[in-house]
Amino acid sequence: MSHQRLHIHAYTGRENGIMIIGTKDELRQFAVDLQESLEIEPKSTTPGWPQEVLVVSGESPFSDRDYPITFHVRTEPLAAILKKRPRYEPSAPVFLGISFLALVGLVSLLRWAARFF
Repeated sequence: MSHQRLHIHAYTGRENGIMIIGTKDELRQFAVDLQESLEIEPKSTTPGWPQEVLVVSGESPFSDRDYPITFHVRTEPLAAILKKRPRYEPSAPVFLGISFLALVGLVSLLRWAARFF
């Protein structure tokens, strides 16, 4: 497989999505690589996850890291593998920390108000 570099661009606004940008030759080679990789037996990288067939190095919009773009073969329903969740799900430690700080603030306000009444 070739090791072309494709640029990844995530966008949000009226529409949300991910763009994979490359020259015509890079995209054409990517399509060939993807088709060829489907003929080879997929390798399982992580038990319980879809089997990986192709990894393409991607140039991210961030200067400090690059992202691999991986393609996988679905062998079972995605619901069993990838659980859907809310986009911004607060974690328990963050929720508890903010709740504690809110309680401290409320107690402080009540003590402050008690001095005047």
